[in-house]
Amino acid sequence: MVPRIFGPYDAIRRDYLIDEYLSDIKDNGVVASVYVQTNWHPSRCVEEVAWVQQIADGNGFPHAITGFADLAEPDLATTLDTMQRFPRLKGIRQQLHWHANPSYRFASRPDVMLEEEWQHGLAQLTPRGLLFELQVFSGQMPANAALARALPETTFVLQHAGMPEDSSSAGRAAWRAPACAASPTARISLSSFRRSAPLSGVLRLPILRQLSAIR
Repeated sequence: MVPRIFGPYDAIRRDYLIDEYLSDIKDNGVVASVYVQTNWHPSRCVEEVAWVQQIADGNGFPHAITGFADLAEPDLATTLDTMQRFPRLKGIRQQLHWHANPSYRFASRPDVMLEEEWQHGLAQLTPRGLLFELQVFSGQMPANAALARALPETTFVLQHAGMPEDSSSAGRAAWRAPACAASPTARISLSSFRRSAPLSGVLRLPILRQLSAIR
């Protein structure tokens, strides 16, 4: 089992399909949902979107799909063309988060978003009406804030409130500054607040207070 930032996950390492999901949300006021890509093999990114669209067609949920695409791939336009045959596709996520702690790391290096080829791929999303789900740690956010300013028409969704994993004073300050510099087209996803032990309870209320002040 690959170590992850959120710790041991044996208890939830199983299929969780639509019937169980619909049973869990029954009578709980959930009126819509978004499926966010779950790291199928990159070669199966179109297959993942097609499968979720089929589930949505049969059950009504989910209402939107965020798929995966490698924005630096040479044949990106063809991949996006194929994925957009499925009407619930609304965005793309390519996880860029890199951390000095290998257990927290996903991307191979911290500066993927600075590549010219990758930025060219990102620029293809807005004309297609697609948003980009941005998943980075606070140390990477200054570069991404510059990227957002360079592409003001692109809608960015900052995943997991910017993944503030460090509960120290310095860690909170490092997270707060770039979070407050969000672009006008940026949105913030309030999710995964139990991603790491320090984040559980300790940072949740300060995060919500800070984000309330931004908007």
